[in-house]
Amino acid sequence: MNTDLLAWDEALTIDSEEEYQALLNGLKRSHGFGLYFVQCSPFSSGKLIKRVHNDLTDQTVNVLKFEQPIADGNVFRRVNVFLQAQPSEVLFVQGLETSLVDAEETKKRLDWTEEKVEKLNWREVPPVLNNLNQQRERFRDTFSNTCLVFLLPQYAIDYMVHRSPDFFDWRSGLFQYASEPSTLALESARILAEGDYDAYCTWSLEERNQRLLEIQALTEEVSENLDNLYFEQGLIFAAGEEYESSVRSFEKTIIINPYSHEALYNKGLVLSNLGRYEEEIAAYDAALAIKPDDAALYNKGFALSNLGRYEEAITAYDAALAIKPDDAALYNKGFALSNLGRYEEAIAAYDAALAIKPDDAALYNKGFALDELGRYEEAIAAYDAALAIKPDDTVLNNKGIALRKLGRYEEAIAAYDAALAIKPDKHEALENKGLALNNLSRYQEALIAYDAAITIKPNSSNTFYNKACCYGLQGQLEPALENLTRAIELSPDENRELARMDTDFAPIRDGPRFQALLEE
Repeated sequence: MNTDLLAWDEALTIDSEEEYQALLNGLKRSHGFGLYFVQCSPFSSGKLIKRVHNDLTDQTVNVLKFEQPIADGNVFRRVNVFLQAQPSEVLFVQGLETSLVDAEETKKRLDWTEEKVEKLNWREVPPVLNNLNQQRERFRDTFSNTCLVFLLPQYAIDYMVHRSPDFFDWRSGLFQYASEPSTLALESARILAEGDYDAYCTWSLEERNQRLLEIQALTEEVSENLDNLYFEQGLIFAAGEEYESSVRSFEKTIIINPYSHEALYNKGLVLSNLGRYEEEIAAYDAALAIKPDDAALYNKGFALSNLGRYEEAITAYDAALAIKPDDAALYNKGFALSNLGRYEEAIAAYDAALAIKPDDAALYNKGFALDELGRYEEAIAAYDAALAIKPDDTVLNNKGIALRKLGRYEEAIAAYDAALAIKPDKHEALENKGLALNNLSRYQEALIAYDAAITIKPNSSNTFYNKACCYGLQGQLEPALENLTRAIELSPDENRELARMDTDFAPIRDGPRFQALLEE
């Protein structure tokens, strides 16, 4: 038996039988109140309790198990209610660690991000431990005929030493009870068999935390399957969007098993969520060195695109497509080609993706590429096909732009209005509507559209410039100069150069004030 936690030597082998006998003897000798702590995993506690039941035949032994965190932290009240209903000479208390999940020491032990840990108040004692500290005399005086035996995993006892010292110092004994290898192996197998990332995403925070605590308890005792347990931990962290912690868990797996393709691949996925694209690519490359894989190549291409390295991205997509034709890889290849100005090739990639699966995004981007090539009728057809799958304000806005380029201004306005019906504060649709109204010489309506756009985006130099053009076409010098001045203030070089050549200002161009504005 060890009575001083700080003197424990973790390198020593625990003799569970010796520890058990010491606990049993302590309980037999106790008369009245006693306070015992047993370090054991949740997987071994049931067997320990059963043995004590069988060996203490002359004493009443019961179990109070907390399945959920104690919201108000009042352990005393719950123990009191239980003992009033079921008087016991020995009461095992299980599950107290579920109330320590939000404590900073537990977060650190579970490898939570430093940023998240730092947000916690280091001076604040968790409510359950605060209750134990404050109520220790009441525990002694109220439960004068009961020995309380707290069963806790190692990290919870470590935490209690530092955050509940008043209560812990009253201990009658402290014991270590190691789990049997067969029990740990069964629990590891159960957790790994139940492991499923999609399921973890549907779990509550409490459910994920509970599973993390179970895995933590196992990693403190087992030597086998550690790489798989850390991998599972990484999946759970990722499901809870704890990406930094997820990366570290996958790295622990990789340290143990450098050839874990799954850990390297999933590390890459998580790094993507953190925007650490260079590291993400390195993780995929390491995974690909172990096993060629279309998913790793596809995601590598996506990461390269995020870095603007489109040629390399296309190479990665092509390598993925050589393994398995896929609409997503073709779509993203098309996107990369479009960013390089290779619109014909982009359209071919989008068409290949659409042959596998009709998709509004592929149709929209095909329309964009066609628009860039001046093939406006075909662009409109692509936009319409995308809208038939899913109405979208951006697609409608771009359809309006193509219609306006064909001189079909009324239809363009209708497209912009449809975009605004979906998203009333779409600045681009309001500005483009103003341009189409300008083309129809419906200047007052155009000004209303521009003013609405300015309300949404007050510092848009384009909108002030177009509003100035609208006044210029009407020969209204003062408002034209006022809006052009504002446009030049917001974007001096661009808008001065535009105004020098813009025929919309022909009615007022020869005026000295207009010329002076261009020369400033």
